Amino acid sequence: MKEQFLNKYQELKSYRNTKESSQERGREFEKLINNIFRDEGILVKESYYTSDNKSEQIDGVIEVSNRYILVETKWVESNISASDLYSFIGKVENKFEGTLGLFVSKEKLSDNFINSIDKGRKHRVIVLHGDDIEAIFNNTVSIKKYLEYAIKVFSYDNVNHVSIK
Repeated sequence: MKEQFLNKYQELKSYRNTKESSQERGREFEKLINNIFRDEGILVKESYYTSDNKSEQIDGVIEVSNRYILVETKWVESNISASDLYSFIGKVENKFEGTLGLFVSKEKLSDNFINSIDKGRKHRVIVLHGDDIEAIFNNTVSIKKYLEYAIKVFSYDNVNHVSIK
């Protein structure tokens, strides 16, 4: 991990908690994650709106193991609601067959949140959260290597989350 990425992450952690600073921190976290993807050579497209009248905002697109992965990033101090996940799953399922999703949350997500990933649907979303994010910024593993491993595990096992550890 480049020092500039770690420094930016530490700066984001020090933001005051106001509505405006929280929104700005979320946008900056999205940019930081996309910069890491670019550095690892997997970024296909930064944040954009879909071409059908800007109906969907996508935080980024990456390519890993010949799979396109839509990215959603969240930096929220309290519990993220399942509706955020379901909204993102809908974006992923609305795309070409085989498209995957990556839900990135700075905060640790609840077991109920993680377990809701594949309730009544195909498992198409990988979650990076809490300790996983800390591990990335502490040079434990690259995001690309983690995603290659996660895609492999999810392809043959019935699990909802694979921790970086």
